[in-house]
Amino acid sequence: MHRYELQLWEPEKGGWRVVVTASDPERLARTARTLAWQTQKPVRVLGPDGAVIDGDAVLDEPASRG
Repeated sequence: MHRYELQLWEPEKGGWRVVVTASDPERLARTARTLAWQTQKPVRVLGPDGAVIDGDAVLDEPASRG
């Protein structure tokens, strides 16, 4: 099973923060858009290989893996 991560950009807490993990990237991408709208902060979905598959590809910090 592949693991996808939804990350929220929180510079006041050190950068990208993992909010949710899931095995369904399409559902996670929908959740990401809702979270971005609610928080007005950048979000992104990372694939199992760490590549951005939805959302903001690059800000000041690399992907957080933890």
